[in-house]
Amino acid sequence: LKAQLDEVYRSGILRLTPLQLERAREVSRLWADDRVRFEQALDACNGGLGLRAADGILADLRFLDVASLGCRLEALAAAEALAENQPEAAIAPLAVMLRAARVLAQEWNVTTRVSAANLRADALHVLDAVANHEHSTHETHERLAELLARETADWPADAAAAARPFGMRRPIGRMSRPPSAYSNTTRSIQSPLLRMRT
Repeated sequence: LKAQLDEVYRSGILRLTPLQLERAREVSRLWADDRVRFEQALDACNGGLGLRAADGILADLRFLDVASLGCRLEALAAAEALAENQPEAAIAPLAVMLRAARVLAQEWNVTTRVSAANLRADALHVLDAVANHEHSTHETHERLAELLARETADWPADAAAAARPFGMRRPIGRMSRPPSAYSNTTRSIQSPLLRMRT
């Protein structure tokens, strides 16, 4: 999956060439069932990912790769919807991307929170593409604003402390404007995200 995604979209601004877009459609079709499983896994992670502070640097973070790949698949789905002049249809995959970032941001682990910030940055690039699409309406913008407010409202109170070593002054969810400038009893090995194939 990673090799296939690397051919089309890695991260950042969501701008695909016609050739990349055609390849994106192929990849999306091939991995459609896994997109569904990814969303189901996120739903199952509402209680946390099972990381324990006692594990320290030995914490099992393999789920971060799964989260990244899953979000990249969602970005492709959004790109397809935009190419078909259906910005409203791009909101659902954007919501999954923001939810994945929120799940990761709720963990104590700094690496997990940095990954959350990176996923959120990619999601904001998708949001930007949807908001600026020529077929986006006032209703589209209202749905985007509601989605962003909902998915960033519970950014952890101590996120600023976790982000400080990486040069972030305030948690992303509490910034006065969108950060367009920068791109529990279960062990983590039992996390639903880890059960997905990569």
